[in-house]
Amino acid sequence: MMDSLQSSSTKPDSQPKTYECNSPRRIFRTLIVDDDPQLVRLFTLQLQQAGFEVTSAADGKSALRHARTDKPDIILLDVTLPDSSGIEISVRLRSLTSAPIILITGHAEITFQDQLRAHYADDYLIKPVNSQELLAMINSHLPSA
Repeated sequence: MMDSLQSSSTKPDSQPKTYECNSPRRIFRTLIVDDDPQLVRLFTLQLQQAGFEVTSAADGKSALRHARTDKPDIILLDVTLPDSSGIEISVRLRSLTSAPIILITGHAEITFQDQLRAHYADDYLIKPVNSQELLAMINSHLPSA
């Protein structure tokens, strides 16, 4: 299970630990594409707490529409979508935006992962994804302030 973006110590007077976007001067727009509403809510909460602006789409058609209208700085894209393959959508997104695409997959096979990075995405994450891993991956693909 993913850990929360904020964690608190067992000491009553300690402050929660927070993770932030790598650029305090700019709010980056993130598009989350996944048909799992629970995962989308969790990612949205984590990213908003870290200072990101978030939009989401539950299918490929909506993802393409949001990419055109919202101009995201980074895209988190599930490999398995109800109306199309996330891989197919990543190819179509490439014609619309230069935003980094991070594919999210449940497939742990090394050859599959290598194919994702080589042909369809800037990077990938394997489910389950914890909040530190998610933010580190996103920040590694965004420009520094």
